[in-house]
Amino acid sequence: MIGLLMGPLSGNVYVAIIGYGLTGIGFANVVPVLFSTAGAMPRPEVQIATVSTMGYAGLLVAPPLLGTVAHVASLAGIFYVAAVFTVVIALLAQVCAPRGSSGRPAIEAG
Repeated sequence: MIGLLMGPLSGNVYVAIIGYGLTGIGFANVVPVLFSTAGAMPRPEVQIATVSTMGYAGLLVAPPLLGTVAHVASLAGIFYVAAVFTVVIALLAQVCAPRGSSGRPAIEAG
């Protein structure tokens, strides 16, 4: 999240590019983790379809939401909204965390 806020707060284009790059590296592993967690749950076909549906919904909702924020507030406001959603993702990650002590999901698929 710090990388995401480096852009609008820094005032330096190079610091902003580094911050957005770090953010991209951090977000790059969210989808594979979600799909692997969904695949390890009971009835993985339903769970994977749910993750896919949520992803497509995000692709449909995010552009108009961010465009509205940019129109009402500013272009930098988009990054603050993205930072808030990053915190929400981090908080909701506890719901998807494995429950077993060995790092594996407590409920085995199959």
